Amino acid sequence: MKLQSPLLVGVIILVGLVCVDRSGHHEKEGQLAALEHSASPQWVVELSVKPDTVAVGNLGMTVSVRSARSGYLTLLQRGTDGKEDVVFPNALDKGNRIEADKPLTLPRASWKWKAAPPAGEGRLLAVVSEKPVDVQSLQAGLNGQAYGAASAIYREHD
Repeated sequence: MKLQSPLLVGVIILVGLVCVDRSGHHEKEGQLAALEHSASPQWVVELSVKPDTVAVGNLGMTVSVRSARSGYLTLLQRGTDGKEDVVFPNALDKGNRIEADKPLTLPRASWKWKAAPPAGEGRLLAVVSEKPVDVQSLQAGLNGQAYGAASAIYREHD
């Protein structure tokens, strides 16, 4: 899944997150699994993806996130290529504040997602935290900050 914007000419490069163990090998589940497992069970976050299956090259996937508490949403993905990226907030949309029990739907009108090769299965992780986070904070496990998380699987086909 790649970002597209009718307002932007050029390429958006997302910062990739890769979890490497002490021996230098990449973990298959990586940072997403570690973040999800460390989330507070008392902070309920719901994530839905519609449709959950799209054809490579198509637009149209919509993500809805609801959080029991207000906070800041960070949406990460492990794409069908196995790379982990932060997809929201992004260069086109930095407004990641989410209010308690009010769904936030992405993408917004200023940007879209496009299913990118290869075909396969990907995973999204919604993290809602007390304070805005950056990539370094995510890699450090949010530095002890409380947060909730939820994940969803999506599929891309040829």
